[in-house]
Formats: sequence, C-alpha cells, structure tokens
Amino acid sequence: MRTAWIGVLGAVMACNGDDGGSDATDDTGADTTTSPTSETTSPPTPTPTGPVGLLLRTGTLVWDGSAAAGTESLTLLGDSGYGAARCTLTYQLQSTEARADCEGCDWAFDLAIAGASVALDDGSCLATTGYDATTVSALDGTIVSMGYNPDYVGHAEVLMSPVDGMWQAVSYVSYDPATGTLDYEWEDGFVSY
Repeated sequence: MRTAWIGVLGAVMACNGDDGGSDATDDTGADTTTSPTSETTSPPTPTPTGPVGLLLRTGTLVWDGSAAAGTESLTLLGDSGYGAARCTLTYQLQSTEARADCEGCDWAFDLAIAGASVALDDGSCLATTGYDATTVSALDGTIVSMGYNPDYVGHAEVLMSPVDGMWQAVSYVSYDPATGTLDYEWEDGFVSY
C-alpha cells in the first residue's frame, strides 16, 4: 500500500510541471522571467544518512467497562518496513485515568507503561527509540494516552492518540465488544538506523 501512495504522489508531482517561476515580459519587451526565491520554496527534505526502517507499535488492550490494560511492542523493521525486525521493546500498559476529551471515543485513558524490556536489539535500539537494555527501565511510569473510536468519519474503528496536542486517528483496530479486546498495529514513522 505504501508503494502505491508513493507512485500516486510521484505521478501528481510529475504532472504538475510548474517550477515556481513566471515567464513574462514587461511593456518594453524585456524578459522579466523570475526564479523561485527562498521565500516561496520549502526547504529541502533532509536525506537519510543510512538505511531507513519503520517503527511499528503492535498492541492489545482489554477494556472491562471502567479500566483498560494490555501490552505493546515497539519494533523497528528494517528496509523501510519490509525487512526483518532489528529492535523490539515490550511493555505493559495500565490505565491510570479516564479521558473525556477524545471526541467520538467510546473510551479513552491515560495509560502507564510498566515492565519495559528489550526483547531484540541488533545495536539499533538506542539510535532509533532512545532506549537500549541499559536505559529501557526509564520508560516505566511514562504516560501515554489512547482511545477507541468505533465510527471514525462514519465508517472505521480506530485507535486515537494525542498527536501535537490533538486527538488523532493513528491506526485501524480490531475490537471485540464481547471480550473488550482491542488489537492494533500502528505505523509510527520512518527512522534512519
């Protein structure tokens, strides 16, 4: 799916053909062609300095009607997400406080991380997640916020989480209301490793 979106984006950019300048002449017939200036162009996107991997969060939360608890793994997948796992952090999540500010959510909580450990590290964990076997315990007690929206934009079950201070859909979910079990796989971004 990622490859398809990259292809569509490339096709749109290629069809645009506008270089940002203007081709014109003034009343005397002199060429007044302008080039894009630093004020009108975006800064270049930094080029990764090494291989790129995908950070993937996979988790299960169980909601009992008043609280939520579960587990989450944060894994670095090599080769832009298509390769082998290179780093995996695992931890438990336990709700500490209900959140009422997640619009459209059936339930939302602040969750505390506990029992953080490194399950796999080929040497890339510290550079890509900020943690390795010697520092991963610093995650314990960290608070993350998550919510369940059963009808996002009228049709999708999603996991919600605050991003830059606003609740946003971060992943599709599978939710079983009979057991209160919610499973997710959240693509959390690309990083160099």
